[in-house]
Amino acid sequence: MHLESTERKYTGNNICSIGNEENVLEQVIDVYFDAFQKRYYFLNNPKFSVEINDQVIVETQMGLAIGKVISLKKAAIKSNGEALKMIIRVATKKDIEKNNELKTEAIKAGYIFKNKLRKYNLNLKLVSTEYTFDKKKLIFYFASEDRVDFRELVKELASIFRVRIELRQIGVRDYAKMVGDCGNCGKTLCCKSIINKFDSVSIKMAREQGVSVAPSKISGVCGRLKCCMGFENAQYLEVKEDFPAIGQSVMTAEGKGNVVSMNMLNDIIFVNIEGKGLQRYSLSEIKFNKKEKIEWEEKAFSLQGRKLLIASGGLAMEALGASGEGYGFAKTLSHTVSPLFPSLVPIYTKEDYVKLWSGVRVDVRAKLWKEQDLLFQDEGELQCTDYGISGIIVFQMSRLVHTLLQDKAKFSLELSFLPKFEEEEAKDYFLERKKLLEKERGEDFLLGLFPEKLSQVLYERVSFPIKQKIKDISDKKILELCLLCLHFPFLPERIGDFQRAQCTAGGVNLSEIFIPDFQSKKNPDLYFAGEILDVDGICGGYNLHFAFGSGILAGRAMGKKND
Repeated sequence: MHLESTERKYTGNNICSIGNEENVLEQVIDVYFDAFQKRYYFLNNPKFSVEINDQVIVETQMGLAIGKVISLKKAAIKSNGEALKMIIRVATKKDIEKNNELKTEAIKAGYIFKNKLRKYNLNLKLVSTEYTFDKKKLIFYFASEDRVDFRELVKELASIFRVRIELRQIGVRDYAKMVGDCGNCGKTLCCKSIINKFDSVSIKMAREQGVSVAPSKISGVCGRLKCCMGFENAQYLEVKEDFPAIGQSVMTAEGKGNVVSMNMLNDIIFVNIEGKGLQRYSLSEIKFNKKEKIEWEEKAFSLQGRKLLIASGGLAMEALGASGEGYGFAKTLSHTVSPLFPSLVPIYTKEDYVKLWSGVRVDVRAKLWKEQDLLFQDEGELQCTDYGISGIIVFQMSRLVHTLLQDKAKFSLELSFLPKFEEEEAKDYFLERKKLLEKERGEDFLLGLFPEKLSQVLYERVSFPIKQKIKDISDKKILELCLLCLHFPFLPERIGDFQRAQCTAGGVNLSEIFIPDFQSKKNPDLYFAGEILDVDGICGGYNLHFAFGSGILAGRAMGKKND
């Protein structure tokens, strides 16, 4: 089942059966959650009468939660789409009192958390604290610019609160949304008041809207591009269709002239009329040829100069202005371009278990093998996602994975969730751990070692008897779990696209370039710099360093006087 036009959906087993029709009208409830300040869609339960502003109990990805109903609507549900969860019940007075108590307890937990930060000297900022409604999980939302090792902190918090502890890092946009502020327009931030989902915003949108691309003009309080440019862009494009192009010839009451600038929202057009200078008009006061407008917008332009430097970047991150047009210039000027593909990107898989471990961050050792040859080995933080894996350690090997997939080579990628252990050490540790935890149940065997979501994946992969007493679980099964932790097989399907890439692999062939001047061997007045060249490095600022360095060297060479 699929709810048309929804932004995000919770799914699970507790769902409503809708029938076999292609589209079925169902009552859909829009529920707002105060803790993380977002809303999600749920199906109405016919057993309950629900009204706007009612509090309802629902099941989310993080557990049971209580939210506020903000709208009721009939929506078309596709029978072949993804299922929406049904609300569990309308919250009673007792439920609301319990939720208020949990909020108070969560605030107190936040004070304890801050005190522990000083103890462990961790550089992070606590944003919000939340108990799930069933009080099985305590979630701390935090912001940090640095990589933070909070494993010891989690262990101590778990011993204090006696519940599952989850530390969830949020980005600068989510931080601004949760904290709140006023924009430079004087109104409450859009993300706080009207935006439920963050869509991509690009420099191109700023240009379309005639906004200055100076960072101070287009950046919000979060430091990212203003969200308003994103949801206003469609209106600008619609209005723009009725207006002439900049530079186009138009007819006015004072005579013929050329459009210099426009303020489309205020219906203002400035036209330069020969002999009369700059004049102001509204759209109704001018006449122009719409067919000519299209031709004008598509018209090619030319520039003249003694020397040319192409430093137009690659294809990575179109939202930031990447277009790849420089490669076309290079080909036109007789240069060859090596095949282009994304570099420093996440890795995707078709394995179902990624839906379970989404959001987990853990230190791993990664090894990439081509048959018997070890191509890559490194340790670092792994970010588990609902599509695969991400993080710096993944970015470093993504180029190799792409090449292996393209060549249809036999290769394997394994992850060790015990990077500090050798195999025999790990086996001894797991058997000793069995003795220490013999009175506990199997589901607690990995408690404190890994996040709950990751432990669940590991248990399921080896069919670990989580309901048995640990003392009754065989050594063979314990060691099977240990080996999986050491040699977890990950099956890559593909790497991320250019939208997720930090840089572009491939580009203008270096054999056609003089080093270190970055001068073309085919044209002495042509130079290249940066990502457009067939150069890409690992994470750590190397790609930026090359871009700046090659630009400086090329610029110096261009500035030399001719003999």
